[in-house]
This record gives sequence, C-alpha cells and structure tokens, in this order.
Amino acid sequence: MLFDMYQSSSAIYFSMFMSIVYSVIFMYLMSYFAEKVAWCVVIVIQIGLIGITISAFSMNSSSIDAVEMTRKDTKQTTTSIKAYADEQASYQGWLIFTGVIFGIISLLFLTCLIKFKD
Repeated sequence: MLFDMYQSSSAIYFSMFMSIVYSVIFMYLMSYFAEKVAWCVVIVIQIGLIGITISAFSMNSSSIDAVEMTRKDTKQTTTSIKAYADEQASYQGWLIFTGVIFGIISLLFLTCLIKFKD
C-alpha cells in the first residue's frame, strides 16, 4: 500500500499544483466577471418576480372565465355549478393574494435597484 502511494506521488503533486493554478484562474475570472454575473442574477430575479405577478393575475382571469362558462353550460346541474364556483372562488382568492404579494415584492425590489444602483 505504501508503494502505491509512492507510485502515485507524481499525480498527487501535480494535482496539488493544478489546484493552485485553478484557484488563481478562478479568482482572476471572478474579479473580472463577478459584477456582470451579479447583475444578470438580479435581472433574472426581477423578471421572475414580474412573471409570477403577471401569471397569477392571468390565471385568476382564466379561472373567472371558466366559472362563467360553467354557469352558462345548460348540461350542468345547479349543485355542480355551485360546487365548482365555490372551489374556484378559493383558488381565485389565493391567486389574487399571490399576485398582490409578488407585485409588492417586485416593486420593492425595483425600488431598491433604482435607489442603490450605484
């Protein structure tokens, strides 16, 4: 076993040297690209927050349209229509809540971006 370590010593030393080289290269690249990567992440987060807000309100609108179409359907019983409308009312409430909360977070995030940009 000791002989195996001796035979692989050159690979171990080479790996130690390469780890230092990779660390220096990584630090150099991060010093150059860190701000650009950080701004890309900030932009992706802002787009995601706006996207969640828009999709929540869009899904709420679709849910309202689905309830209206179900109410106009003559093949449905009034009990099933009421059950569906009650189920969708809770769902719509959560969608509005989600849209408002993420809209507020999105506006706060945008405000922080504008105020603390420099």
